[in-house]
Amino acid sequence: MGSKIVIILLVLTFFSGCTLFSPRESESPQGDDFWITPFSPSIAVENFVNSFNYKDPTNYVRILTDSFQFTGYAPDTFGSGGLFQNWDLSQEEDYIERLFDSGDSVSLLLIDSLKDSSNYSAQFYYSYTVHHQNTAQGLLLFSLVSDFSEMWYINKIEDLGGTSVSWTELRKYYY
Repeated sequence: MGSKIVIILLVLTFFSGCTLFSPRESESPQGDDFWITPFSPSIAVENFVNSFNYKDPTNYVRILTDSFQFTGYAPDTFGSGGLFQNWDLSQEEDYIERLFDSGDSVSLLLIDSLKDSSNYSAQFYYSYTVHHQNTAQGLLLFSLVSDFSEMWYINKIEDLGGTSVSWTELRKYYY
């Protein structure tokens, strides 16, 4: 009987000394740790920029409406075979996946220019810089809408061009 008690005590000592039952170190969040519930048009745009800069195509598309449209800078659409005539969500998704999968270093910077919003729609103008092999700069018009749950999404982006390579040119290269 005494040897059984010694074995039990040894087993208990072993398990109390190891970390098998102790809590593990918490892990840092991964994936969409930058995502903020888009309860305002500004947050929707912030999610858009973060999704671009983190090269996260899932969240990039998540902030766009099903009826999303991109309108290219008119002078830069020539010679594109009508590519930008009906640029919709599926084309945007194809473009962004190609861009992110290319392995090229890209980043997006938006600077506020003008904002106008109501309860259900908003139009924001931003000066943009897309850092890439060729830096694209210009002006974008974001049209945003809110849904029945008062979440905001980007419905349309219009590239208004600028003084250098436009984002429209970059899209042509990757599409």
